[in-house]
Amino acid sequence: LENTSIAGIRVQKGEELIVLLNQMLNFSPEKRADLEPIIELLEEIQRESIQPVNLHQTRKTDDIELIHPLPAGVTLDSDLTIVNLLGEGATAWAYHVRHRHNRKDYVVKILKNPTEMRLKQIQKEFSVLTRLDHPAIVKISAIHSEPEDRYHLRMVYCQGKPFSDIAYDLLSEAEFAQKEPWQLVLDWTKILVDALKYLHSLDILHRDISPNNIILTNAGPKLIDFGLATVFKDKSDKAYGTFPYRPIECDDGFTWNPSADLYALSVVMYEIL
Repeated sequence: LENTSIAGIRVQKGEELIVLLNQMLNFSPEKRADLEPIIELLEEIQRESIQPVNLHQTRKTDDIELIHPLPAGVTLDSDLTIVNLLGEGATAWAYHVRHRHNRKDYVVKILKNPTEMRLKQIQKEFSVLTRLDHPAIVKISAIHSEPEDRYHLRMVYCQGKPFSDIAYDLLSEAEFAQKEPWQLVLDWTKILVDALKYLHSLDILHRDISPNNIILTNAGPKLIDFGLATVFKDKSDKAYGTFPYRPIECDDGFTWNPSADLYALSVVMYEIL
């Protein structure tokens, strides 16, 4: 609702609605707003003349300012249309998009701060990711690193369940696979360790292995979200990762290396089991 200006609605209307909704969340029941003013404001907003917005308009023009997260239906370029927001990280937004002509689904990442230095880094480091070919690694189909680009990383969209949900469904997953839970976790671990072995053989670090960045598909587990991946030199690189999946020594200036990827995966699988 903060971003209703994306749809062409006047900013002040969005602000009024936020104030009313905040009043509805008041801890004191007697101070909470009634539904009637909310309904009246919604009806007034619906009566507004809503103008379509061109995503290429990245600066303020009159009362309209394009702000993330972007709504469904926005066209990123001549071919890709946003389906929904998948998530927001510290450095980027991730969207589910659909190709307008072949109807294929993808995931795109849009950097929050695409500085010239960061864009050059993307071109240098991410270009190798388009050559990755492993059954447990999501296929990266495009890299964009120009200032005018509307997105920066495009990956094949994989339907599945994130490992953040698997811990709650392990028994049902094991029953479906007709295996003991520990056997199923062992199978997944072997597949993902092999994926890491493949990445590291190409001098690539994932640097953000967590339950949200591994999904279980019908074909098995897959590593996704290579937004922090990098080609490493001298077997080390700057420490990234998500707490508590990054090694403790990273907080003491330890740089990220292949063993840190393995540590992160081990924590994820331990949690599931």
